[in-house]
Amino acid sequence: MVVLSHLWGATPLGLFAVSESRGGLVIARGGISAAYGPILADREMNGHGPRLPTRLANISIRITDSHGVARLAPILHTGAGWAFVSFVVPDECATGPAEVAVVRMDGSTARSRVLIGNLAPGLFTAPPDGRSIAVGQVTQHAAGKPEKSFATWKCGIGGCQAVPISLSPKVSTTLRLVGTGFRHAGDHPDFRVTVGGLTAPVVSFGQNTAPGTDQLTIRLPSALTGAGETDLYFTLNGDLSNVVRLDFGVPQ
Repeated sequence: MVVLSHLWGATPLGLFAVSESRGGLVIARGGISAAYGPILADREMNGHGPRLPTRLANISIRITDSHGVARLAPILHTGAGWAFVSFVVPDECATGPAEVAVVRMDGSTARSRVLIGNLAPGLFTAPPDGRSIAVGQVTQHAAGKPEKSFATWKCGIGGCQAVPISLSPKVSTTLRLVGTGFRHAGDHPDFRVTVGGLTAPVVSFGQNTAPGTDQLTIRLPSALTGAGETDLYFTLNGDLSNVVRLDFGVPQ
């Protein structure tokens, strides 16, 4: 990533913007991205609510797209000093080469070149490192029994752990995953989800309720029963997501 940043024109002490979940240099319109470097906000601070602020701790994020149109991005979080800022790329941005700039109250800026695309698919994880346990909700239906729903992870003092998912041919099990960067997949998307080497059918996908987030619902094959911890990833129109983890328990 450092080599890519250098080739793209970033400086070692400058701003470095990437997609939030998978860390690529392509950021998706409508998706969550992060910029690392000399943020120099007044303090660490989080944005809240369905309408995020475009100024937080006395900084703004300005995105200038390939058409030369500049827009302010809603901000989710900013650190102070040398840190990172997390923001939502406006849906209205044109695709192609762009500039992300941190704009401070005194008029100073830090800038980074990026590429804006329709897609930069990524899934959220716990902890949020982009490669750990998938953040999702399991729903199970069995004839004559009440619906069962639970999260794929739990976190405590000792860290985060995957919650085992028990599968059965007699139980319909779906998994709703949360991520970012894949809402603009087009009218006929080529979605291919792989779990433990098996194909998982896609039930639905689209924009989620929280700003910048998307959701993907799949049906889990019962053949994964007892597979233990395994990988999940997907390709969307040929674009690869990050790889996350799920736990299907031990063989009985």
